[in-house]
Amino acid sequence: MKLRWYADNSEMVGWRSAPIQDVFIFGGVIVPQDQEASIRTQIEDIKSRYGPRRAPIKWNFKDLKDLYKRQGAEELHRKLLDSSKEWRIELLRLVVAAKVTIVLAAIEAYSLERKIIKLRKQSIAQYAFSNALQRVALHSKQSGASACEVILDWPDKGDPQPFCREYASAFKDGKTIEGHPYHSGPLSGLGFSDTPMFQNIENSSLLQLADLTVGAVREYIEYSLGKRSDGLGVDLTREMKSLFYGAPKNICGWGLVVAGASDFRHKIKSRVDAELL
Repeated sequence: MKLRWYADNSEMVGWRSAPIQDVFIFGGVIVPQDQEASIRTQIEDIKSRYGPRRAPIKWNFKDLKDLYKRQGAEELHRKLLDSSKEWRIELLRLVVAAKVTIVLAAIEAYSLERKIIKLRKQSIAQYAFSNALQRVALHSKQSGASACEVILDWPDKGDPQPFCREYASAFKDGKTIEGHPYHSGPLSGLGFSDTPMFQNIENSSLLQLADLTVGAVREYIEYSLGKRSDGLGVDLTREMKSLFYGAPKNICGWGLVVAGASDFRHKIKSRVDAELL
């Protein structure tokens, strides 16, 4: 069995009401390569009921307004935005039916100061990537996979080097950049490719599926922190609970890695343990 982990990032303001986003989320879905063609076809079949089969989508579909405007497709964007609840439900229920594995990390910045958060943003995103990658490696090892590839959305700042450096350390030495060992051992011994690969989410159906998954779980984290009431993302995360690596008893720490202040970790773990076990 060969695997691919499709991963994307997201940000949110945590429970401390920081002046800018202070919680960084990185993760997505692990997909057996022999299921990819079928899943991609099913994604496009769902899209075709609302618009073009290859139309770009995201959880926060408003983010794509400028893209559709540049393509002269503003009316299509409005149409897809109006139906976004329906196609998000269909697509994430496809995730459930496909029985992929979910791995994400949510990292809270230690500071509430805007300047420090902005200065540390890239390193926190790298840390979130490392935390999630370690669990992907363990899942790959435990499932007996012969190979695994890591597919990432092109970074927001256009600089892939933080992720490439972290990955290179994990591949060669089985350690984080800071020197902490991977319990799985080096990625090189697990059949991982020697570098992560970057794709444009606008053209990758599987990365779009990862984005939808991350978006729903982000809303569940907001809900856990008291930032929102029940909603679509919360309900869909409940439906996806069996897909988290470590489910049902060890979602936190395995499929959902949480790092930050003790209150941050406690709020999320308490909610997950109460609802997703």
